[in-house]
Amino acid sequence: MSVIKTKPVILADAPVNDDTLNLVARIPTDQLLEIIEEGFFTKLTDEDMMRIAVLLAQKSYEEGGCAIGGVVRDNETGLILGKGHNRHIQEDRLYWHGETDAYNDAFRSCNPDFSKATAYTTLTPCSVCTALTFSHGFNRIVIGNRLDGVNQENEDLLRAKGVQVDILEDEMGKALYAKYAAEKPEQDTRDWQGQAGVVRAGLVGHDCALHR
Repeated sequence: MSVIKTKPVILADAPVNDDTLNLVARIPTDQLLEIIEEGFFTKLTDEDMMRIAVLLAQKSYEEGGCAIGGVVRDNETGLILGKGHNRHIQEDRLYWHGETDAYNDAFRSCNPDFSKATAYTTLTPCSVCTALTFSHGFNRIVIGNRLDGVNQENEDLLRAKGVQVDILEDEMGKALYAKYAAEKPEQDTRDWQGQAGVVRAGLVGHDCALHR
């Protein structure tokens, strides 16, 4: 019995814009090359990859979660190996950040050599994601929002561990995160500082959605 192969929806010469990048963000990683020609990925810039991460953060925001996204890209081929967004609210987990989701997605999809990949994240990583980044051998991470130096020590630690840290601010991503943090301050604080941070900030009970 012959297998019918469908034609890609996005061709290599398709324009790179928020519409096409949003499709990349929403399509499961293991289906990307069935729907999008490989040549489309090879022409994407760091700015485009960061925008995909931002659109993943938008997806999380729409789901009621924390507005943070991440992408893993192969340095040689330019292909996306993994992508994800913060899910700890949606899945009622103690911890599941955008970087975590993207790294796990890449591991499930192809178990890549992370030393030959670049990580993109919409926010300077927390301590746990920082450790995951250098312990799995990434040689480069690109950060889209530094929040005026919040978690600067994690950027310093990554550099000390031999990881190249590049800052590539995405204004759409910064605006989205600011909106989210203003709307759900307890959820935002809990995400990267835990319950202790919520108590220190006096935000207990501020976001009713967390108490279900």
